[in-house]
Amino acid sequence: MLDFDNGSHRAANRKDVVRVNEWGDVAGMTGDDLAPFKTVIVDTAGRALDTLTADIIRINPKHGRGGALTLQGYGELKSRFGSFLKMLNSFGKDVVLIAHMDEQRNSDDVVERLDVQGGSKGEIYKSADAMGRLVIVNGQRWLRFSPTDAAFGKNPGQLEPLEVPHFESPEFATFWPA
Repeated sequence: MLDFDNGSHRAANRKDVVRVNEWGDVAGMTGDDLAPFKTVIVDTAGRALDTLTADIIRINPKHGRGGALTLQGYGELKSRFGSFLKMLNSFGKDVVLIAHMDEQRNSDDVVERLDVQGGSKGEIYKSADAMGRLVIVNGQRWLRFSPTDAAFGKNPGQLEPLEVPHFESPEFATFWPA
């Protein structure tokens, strides 16, 4: 897990964690660094983008103004984040991006969108093989992949909603193998 928001200590069943303080902590990763792992989890995509934003402005101050990216800076962010994801995939890794959800209002309707900045949201949608969201229905957690009018998702495999067992239950070991 690449922990960009320093919240891994709250996670149950966590494995190996790299706490990321600056983009340089992940920029130089190699396939050999990740050889023991099948999956790389980025927690969270939004904080990863914030960390990359700071690096872009540090390298070229013209790409930022008042701590925010300029139009050229957003282009750089989109390009570099896409390259980062492609690099992880080139190592043969499954990549899981965790993101917070942002509720937006459309009249009386609430619409769920990824809480990430700029054009990188589109890059996440394009590069993802599947996108799911964790929901709670009647006290039970479910992972849903199908998009709706009000919620994001990407479900090319036509996956049914998956019931997420409690992490202390015996079923969790087969849901999320160690």
